[in-house]
Amino acid sequence: MESESPPADPVQELSAALFGRALRLPLGIWVRAQTEPFFQRQASDGVGMPQTYVRKELAVLVSLGMLRELPRAEGDKRLFYDQLTDHPWWLIIDAAAHAAELYGRAP
Repeated sequence: MESESPPADPVQELSAALFGRALRLPLGIWVRAQTEPFFQRQASDGVGMPQTYVRKELAVLVSLGMLRELPRAEGDKRLFYDQLTDHPWWLIIDAAAHAAELYGRAP
């Protein structure tokens, strides 16, 4: 009996299987690593996905109360986001990230 090799990107595979979209978990992991407010383009570059997709997922995180949109500075077209680190659902992202890491190392 052959064992299955781990997926090329276990984070995206787990994200698609558990969260419905391959981008959700990688974006959540990226957001968790941020210590300062960030804007959409930074998130898009951080996860290597188009801004259109990232914008939708950031809006979901805002609607869930995991992120907040910060007021725009005068003359600045960028929309900044700030992670609400005490939201309990970040623990789900942390656990899923850890599980994906372990799965990626599976023999």
